Amino acid sequence: MKKALLLGLLLLSMSIIIGCSDDDDDDSTSLNQPNGGSSELSMIEFSEVPVPDTEEAQTEVKMSENVTLKFADGTDLSYPLAYTTLFRTGEEVGGDTAGMILDKDGNPLLTSYSDETSSISNYPDANSVLTKDGKHFLITHYEQSPGAVDITELSYDDAEKRFTAKELKNIDFSSVGGTWINCAGDKTPWETHIGGEEDYYLDAYQFDNETRDYMSKHIAYCETDDNGSLTGGYTPPLFDETANYSWWCGYVKDIKEDYLHGEGFTPYNYGYIVEIDTDSNMNTTVKKLYAMGRSTPEMATVMPDNRTVYIADDGGYRGIYMFVADEPGDLSSGTIYMAKWNQTSASRGGSAGITWVNLGHAEESAVKDIIDKNPEFSDIFLVGNPDACATDQGYKIVKAGDPSDPGEGAYKTEMCLKLRTGEDRSGIFTSDEEVLMAARALETRKYGAYLGATAEFKKAEGLTFNPDKNELYIAISQISSSMSDDEGDIQLDEEKAGAVYKLPVGTANDTDGNSIESSYVGTSMSPLVIGEYIGTPDSLGNTAGVDKIASPDNIRYIGHDILFIGEDTGYHINNATWAYNTDTGELRRILTAPIEAEVTGMFGTLEKDNALYVFTNVQHPREDIDDYNAQARRGYVGYFRIPLQ
Repeated sequence: MKKALLLGLLLLSMSIIIGCSDDDDDDSTSLNQPNGGSSELSMIEFSEVPVPDTEEAQTEVKMSENVTLKFADGTDLSYPLAYTTLFRTGEEVGGDTAGMILDKDGNPLLTSYSDETSSISNYPDANSVLTKDGKHFLITHYEQSPGAVDITELSYDDAEKRFTAKELKNIDFSSVGGTWINCAGDKTPWETHIGGEEDYYLDAYQFDNETRDYMSKHIAYCETDDNGSLTGGYTPPLFDETANYSWWCGYVKDIKEDYLHGEGFTPYNYGYIVEIDTDSNMNTTVKKLYAMGRSTPEMATVMPDNRTVYIADDGGYRGIYMFVADEPGDLSSGTIYMAKWNQTSASRGGSAGITWVNLGHAEESAVKDIIDKNPEFSDIFLVGNPDACATDQGYKIVKAGDPSDPGEGAYKTEMCLKLRTGEDRSGIFTSDEEVLMAARALETRKYGAYLGATAEFKKAEGLTFNPDKNELYIAISQISSSMSDDEGDIQLDEEKAGAVYKLPVGTANDTDGNSIESSYVGTSMSPLVIGEYIGTPDSLGNTAGVDKIASPDNIRYIGHDILFIGEDTGYHINNATWAYNTDTGELRRILTAPIEAEVTGMFGTLEKDNALYVFTNVQHPREDIDDYNAQARRGYVGYFRIPLQ
């Protein structure tokens, strides 16, 4: 989920995450017996929001007026939906400032995403609500480079049945070398938060002297001052004299010079799933889950066995990963797998059998020891000329880059690589096993592709599990480029508006024939619901069908056959959130958002006092509208309260 467009989309997507049970302080999504009776909930209905067709409607959040819960005994309960703001980015809440970006010494930091006068992020993203000793704490990501995460203690008014923000703290990441673009996330079954470092700009391939002749988006062409520090300027190489990647050099300067002050930077410290915990006094602990591998993770979600974890890899030429932990509730060691797409159909999103390539076992401490050695990409792989790759000498062509991030040609996807084991081993490593550990954990996508896994998925986004059908759902925002060309494993008909795919899960062997120690292994992949790109704008300017999804991003299954789908698209003038019935196939628009905003944080829910509180955020409202001042562009952090009786 890159910064994008819809302010309301998750407002309702979150107001729709109305999982309901009558256990106090339980965030399960059973949605049963909300009226205290014995009758079970049989259906959830939302009033539909029309397509905005006036200037007023297109510049406001439009939500379903009500949600109706229908029970087997014929009882209907209908409730209005409303959004309550806890705070806006830039506000002080009990001491610290919401969304403040800090350097390694705790000082405010101006970044490439900040406005010209502040170090405040307007990009609140993932939410999780953690309950510790009866207290509730909101964890909030900021989708910023460098990154930031806040923790907020919530006060609850028993009479008013409402939350307020009592105290906020900016979480300290100095113990793990900082963080980077904190995107989507989820709560674990053991009451911690996990979220993705969406590492778009720190590919180690672009920082290695051995690769400078193969791409113009490279650290070698970023300008430095007399002290060797990056300035944010760019000088193109002779082989690409029209290139201008000063924007990329600015991002690297943000983290290397301004965030870390030139000390201890390595691209291999970013691009992981991060786990955050707290005690009842807001003393937080932060861990990077190195054993789960490194990519551009949108998010991760844990299956009901507390061992199997799926990871979505955002961008182009990307993978889908599965991690099986050695022990339930402990993600510090386990086996990394990467999906292999075995196509069976090409039309309308296609279909495929899914098999899993075993990348090997990884341990957090061993991976951290390797990072501390400060390896370069060429310590792990020998790098050859992709235009004359010596495949007869053991080199392989690997496609695992992203030419569209964010400019065509910025990244040459074809790499000529050979794993440095045996007599080729770099002196930085003491054994071939250490090389393999580095490959699987630090270069997960490239190593997986090297072994034959599929690195052709385009913008894998949200993940959610449906226990009623035993299916994992994954949002693919666009079926294009690497998924729609005539090369490789995935060769589908193009559908720019994307799709939500379903993966039935069960038991399976890996591609070597060995049993995978999980009952939650995805075995096939096909569209559950798909968009429709129409190209020629309609009378309102939409270039995707308005009665279908476009560019799905946040998704959430809440039970009772209801899947919520939030858009992050440029193909609908107003992005929408949809309620999709996984049994009947009915798709209902339940929210439309203003242009220039994105609604995020849809996984933060809490059940309390016969109501579900759905914590959700609004990113960068009015971001590119010149008529609004910086204060109006500040993000929102808030919630919906859904009464259950």
